Amino acid sequence: MAVETKTDKLMWPIEAIQPVKDGDTVVLGGFGPLGYPAQLVKALYLFSDAKDLHIALNAPNGMYLPTLDRLIAERASHLTTTFVRTSRAATKFFKEGKLTLTPQGTFAERLRAAGAGIPGFYTPVGIGTMVAEGKEVKEFNGRQYLLEEALNADVGFMQATKVDYDGNCYIEGAMKSFGALVPAASKYTVVEAEEIVPVGDIPSELITVSGIYIDGIVKVGMRHDQ
Repeated sequence: MAVETKTDKLMWPIEAIQPVKDGDTVVLGGFGPLGYPAQLVKALYLFSDAKDLHIALNAPNGMYLPTLDRLIAERASHLTTTFVRTSRAATKFFKEGKLTLTPQGTFAERLRAAGAGIPGFYTPVGIGTMVAEGKEVKEFNGRQYLLEEALNADVGFMQATKVDYDGNCYIEGAMKSFGALVPAASKYTVVEAEEIVPVGDIPSELITVSGIYIDGIVKVGMRHDQ
């Protein structure tokens, strides 16, 4: 039975970005524009002075996500991502040595490891490529592996299909890519909800992310001045 209660987790975008401070690691969910927390990124760019950010996400896209490109170019000091070709800011960071290029599977596992409290893990992905530069290599059963560190975040922004007032999230389709891993890896997490429903409306077996990981909820379509 649905419970018609609200919590203090429901926020305006301008409120949700207030905890972000200089030097924070900010992880964004989504696969390109799918599941990308556009309102929160826009609010962070327009209404926060936080700088020297370490921004981490899968595949920034300068064509579809121009505000993100401006945020990276103007306020970030480092970028961790899986792909740079569609982002001028990411390409510039790569050339300047301010970008950590990470395979998609490794990026996901770095987030998962952070959420599980695991400081690092070994993976064969990247051996013999630029991804291996400067990293410890260890041999197991005749095969070489790279040591990758967990990606712990100060702030996590993600998107969900449905969110109840306690923050429990149901995420479907490509929106789930990386976004479902963001909350456990982050000290502070805000979710953009396509739909906000009463507690109990989302069947327990369909909850993708537990509300215990969610600090703030922003409704898709909400503006700071509404």
